[in-house]
Amino acid sequence: MSKLFVFALSFSLWACQALPPERDLNEQERAIQAARGFIDAFIAQNPEAVLSYSSVPFWGDGDLLASHAEIKRDIEPQLQREKSDFAITGARFYSADDLAFLWPDLAAKLQKKGFPPGSHAVVVAVAEPDDPSGEKLVVLVRKENDGQWRVSGIDD
Repeated sequence: MSKLFVFALSFSLWACQALPPERDLNEQERAIQAARGFIDAFIAQNPEAVLSYSSVPFWGDGDLLASHAEIKRDIEPQLQREKSDFAITGARFYSADDLAFLWPDLAAKLQKKGFPPGSHAVVVAVAEPDDPSGEKLVVLVRKENDGQWRVSGIDD
């Protein structure tokens, strides 16, 4: 009886271990929601919401931004453009390994600039009603120490 108890306890502890994001569909969905929230806030031209979804360091326009103030300075001119009818048409999660394999140039730039390892990617498709082909954005996401997914950069 005690061997069965030890086996059951061991199995329970094993089953409770956290899965890495590339194998945990719930974590992938949380990462996708963070990326979508960031892009939705950008489309709505809401800088406070954009910053709430952001983490630092942040990869923006090929540079590492070290603070939220730098991110705000970087995005404000883009948010002051004429409002568009862009909408998110899809999103897909990619692991850190996928990021390095599918976007080797981006991965090399990130590494060269000292970007912290461990970011994953969410590709977000956006389109306007008169241009359904739209474009795809690579949104870098990482799980923070507080358990929340935040956007750590964007590339197109």
